[in-house]
Amino acid sequence: MIMLLSLSMVLFYGCNTSANDKDNTEETTSNNNNADVANTEQTKTQEDTDAVNNQHANERTEVNNNGGKEVTALTQYLDFDLDIEYANDISFEVDYEYLGENNIKAEIEDEVNNVRVSGEEAKNSLLKYFEQLNFDENTDESEIVVQILTAFDLTDDFKKFELEVRYNSGTVKEYKIIN
Repeated sequence: MIMLLSLSMVLFYGCNTSANDKDNTEETTSNNNNADVANTEQTKTQEDTDAVNNQHANERTEVNNNGGKEVTALTQYLDFDLDIEYANDISFEVDYEYLGENNIKAEIEDEVNNVRVSGEEAKNSLLKYFEQLNFDENTDESEIVVQILTAFDLTDDFKKFELEVRYNSGTVKEYKIIN
């Protein structure tokens, strides 16, 4: 009889432990799910912050909707024809055409600083300038002018500013300001 009583107590205790374990398991699962939700929200917030930071980064590389190809400083503008005229018939001109990865035509005629370069040298120079530009077809014209003058280290006392750009999206826009 004592043995039967002992056996019964062990069984009841074992069943009771299983019920507690189940409650503990549910509580732990619930806590883990809450932690997962918190971690997901924290990750989303971090991703949002990273996206904003990347949007304003100096490096001009992003993913384009045209087949997922990277847009870099040299491919953000497929055609870039800039002509800025100053007093005394002094001008600053850039002619750039991206025809493919290994086929880029570039020329800079800078009468302001008495510099004329073309080919690979012009491409390398333009890369440095284009990395400073972050305008697209939706940017206000006055902002584009400011960015270009700043990037190319030019003064704003020009007589005429003309820019024709074919953006990576295929959109062509012309900007013209006469002072």
